[in-house]
Amino acid sequence: MAELLLEILTEEIPARFQVWAAQTLLEKLQKASAAIGLSVDHLCTYTTPRRLVAHGNFASEVPAYTEERRGPKKEAPQNVHDGFLNSLPANAVIETRDTLKGAYIFAIITHPARATRTLLPTLLSNILCSFSWPKTMRWGISSFSWVRPIRNIMCLFDREVLDFSFQGLQATNSTVGHRFLAPERFPVTNFSHYIDALIQRYVFLDRQKRADALQTQLREIEAHHSIEIVQDNALFEEVLGLTEWPVALSGRVDKPYMDLPEELIITPMKVHQRYFSTRYRDGTLAPFFVCIAGTQTQDKGKTIIAGNEAVLRARLADARFFFETDKKVPLDKRTEELALQIFHRRLGTIAERLPRLQTWSTLLYTTLQDMPLFKEVSMPLLTRAIYLCKADLRTEAVKEFPELQGIMGGYYAALQGEPSVVATAIKEHYRPQGPDDAVPTTPLGILLALADKLETIWSFFGINERPSGSKDPFALRRAALGVIRLVLAHRLLLDLVSLFEGYRQTTLLSFEIADAVLSFFKERLKIQLKESGISSGVVAALLKQDTVDIGRITGRAQLLNQFLQTPAGNDLLQGYRRLSNILSTASDGDSTIPIVQDLLIEKAEVSLYQAVQAANKAASVLEETHEDFQKRLTLLAALRTPINTFFEEILVHCEEKQIRRNRCALLMYIKAFYDHVCAFEEIVS
Repeated sequence: MAELLLEILTEEIPARFQVWAAQTLLEKLQKASAAIGLSVDHLCTYTTPRRLVAHGNFASEVPAYTEERRGPKKEAPQNVHDGFLNSLPANAVIETRDTLKGAYIFAIITHPARATRTLLPTLLSNILCSFSWPKTMRWGISSFSWVRPIRNIMCLFDREVLDFSFQGLQATNSTVGHRFLAPERFPVTNFSHYIDALIQRYVFLDRQKRADALQTQLREIEAHHSIEIVQDNALFEEVLGLTEWPVALSGRVDKPYMDLPEELIITPMKVHQRYFSTRYRDGTLAPFFVCIAGTQTQDKGKTIIAGNEAVLRARLADARFFFETDKKVPLDKRTEELALQIFHRRLGTIAERLPRLQTWSTLLYTTLQDMPLFKEVSMPLLTRAIYLCKADLRTEAVKEFPELQGIMGGYYAALQGEPSVVATAIKEHYRPQGPDDAVPTTPLGILLALADKLETIWSFFGINERPSGSKDPFALRRAALGVIRLVLAHRLLLDLVSLFEGYRQTTLLSFEIADAVLSFFKERLKIQLKESGISSGVVAALLKQDTVDIGRITGRAQLLNQFLQTPAGNDLLQGYRRLSNILSTASDGDSTIPIVQDLLIEKAEVSLYQAVQAANKAASVLEETHEDFQKRLTLLAALRTPINTFFEEILVHCEEKQIRRNRCALLMYIKAFYDHVCAFEEIVS
């Protein structure tokens, strides 16, 4: 095996593309090598802001192999034969063979062994040309586009420079280190030398080592100031893609700005400046921030810190101005201005959404009011929260920082004297906005958040703006997952079938829209359950029922998935499988035919009938709860023994028609008992 080392040195690659680029390069190299029969071992890829690197051990040659091609039929016209023969290399051996479809011409082609060194230039060039970057650019006079301009190609194979060129750049055995700390070119002999040389020149090639180094620095800053840096995985991953040699530096937030709402301090730091915010041990916001520099300085970062403090000072001064300006205008006035703000050209203004939100909130409250969580909900306060929930979209703070919509509305509502439950509901109603975001906790906040997400989904489905493939411009999948998270977090008793039908009747929307939205939610729930380890058969069995209660289906899916992995679960499926197999061949299977007890003449069929009657009676007193669902499964599993005895001793398809029909009716009765629990045919199939 010979070592391949490829480095594409570019201008700074956007952080969000780097992990994707490394994975794509790895997959393309593996696929291209396999296509030509080239053996590869220990293949790895790496990215930094400036480098896309591949390293692995490749066989020194592709071994000889024989290829067989089938040509036209023997009796095909001569020009067809000529076309096939002209497409073959000179060493092809031609022969005629008889097949089931007639006599055909075959060609046997022997491919000699080929040196990997001669194959790699074309293979690598094709891979680089095939990269489908999410965004690209052109440079110079070439029409070629890539994510960023390529500045150097280093490519070694078996410690020697590979004769490889790409877009006018000839591969060399040299590269450069850190852009500022070690910009000089240096030669490379192999991968081990390359890694060590980069470290000496202030470049962490391995992303994990870069992350470890940054984490160590962050812990040192925490210990020095007795603070905790707010954990933000998305921001951490982003800054890893911004620097080849991360240097964590801490700066101070000017004290006069610390009385602003903490989100108004944190958001400019994170979104605009990529700073980490900090808290004291008691959870209060600390007047420090952490920025990640990409270089080391002789003054240990003092100049960098001072510059970042000045930039943050200006950002927070703007934030204070927006906050003070917004407080002067009542939210009622802001709500009136929503008639000027378009939500979607086919759905009208934001103001036109409010009646739809009111309809959804009322419907949700009516559905959930018997739950203890919603017993004390005041409809006037809910209506007030709905009226004010979008008002902050007209504020200066939200126009500057859209991430704060809802949050700033909650602050302004509290400042102007609205009840605390109204202010909190406004603040919570956009949540959760992602898998890591917290869900609303107050009754009004939960109802308003559900209404907001459901109204959004139904509105866009109503105008046929639905997610397709990877495209979801209005984040409807995220909204649906938010609904699912809310239901599960608070164990809400919410049947989507009846809920959606209630909204459809209220708004006179079409059945097609209701069915489409329900299918959309089923698909989201299906994906979420599968990702949590539930088998696809279990998911399909529970989603086939007439009701779609997210909480009940999720709980039952987890329980059923576990139950089927036990001996009792195996008994249940075996019993159902035998039942289904015999009924699939029965011409007399009809669920409407009653069972005539006088026609149950054999002991085994009487025993089976009594067993299922007893199980049915025991099941009839059970409630629709999580624990009772497991009891139903246990009752079904216990039927395996009488079912087995029945099939071993009884001939279902006997000659006497009445007895045959009665036995089929018994089996249909038992199958209906199974089907009442869930659609087991989805699991068995």
